[in-house]
Amino acid sequence: MFRITTLFFALLISGCTYCPSGTYFRHGITQYHGDGTIRDVSQRALFFGSRGYVIEFDKFDLGSAYDKQFRLANLPTIANSSAEICLAVEDEELSFNQIDSLRKKLAAELIISLTNSAGIAEAGLSTNIGTMRWSSPVHGYKGYWLYTEKGSFFTPRPEETYYLRVQYSPDATLKGKHGCIYLYSGCGGS
Repeated sequence: MFRITTLFFALLISGCTYCPSGTYFRHGITQYHGDGTIRDVSQRALFFGSRGYVIEFDKFDLGSAYDKQFRLANLPTIANSSAEICLAVEDEELSFNQIDSLRKKLAAELIISLTNSAGIAEAGLSTNIGTMRWSSPVHGYKGYWLYTEKGSFFTPRPEETYYLRVQYSPDATLKGKHGCIYLYSGCGGS
């Protein structure tokens, strides 16, 4: 019994099951006042639950140029969890085997810049989307999530306003396929 009790308290202290600090735990997602659509993607469970949210921005055709700026005001903070900025590519037809050959041929470029209210850069990237990591989707998405290790992550601060600019140069082979920029933050899970 002592081992089980010790394990339970070790998990609580480590933050694996519960992240009690941050504005999310006081206000949830209702505190957000920016562009896009925010939704809670928490998965509650006794020991291995997770807390998190996704903000989804406008969908656009990956075969056309795209340039837009979004305002992110009062992002919920979850402990010291970072937020991830990704490009979601919605395509259920492409298998992982097809993705590898497609990625080598792509000419599409993505530039993302995130600045705070003082105009200071917090995150950013400029890359060919074929060189990004293509991850399996979660949180109800279909297709792939694209991100980079450097430039896709930042740690939101309470009551800060951020400006996210997205510039996309297309690739004709992706015409008719859709994508959107989304932001995810969370903690916990198994």
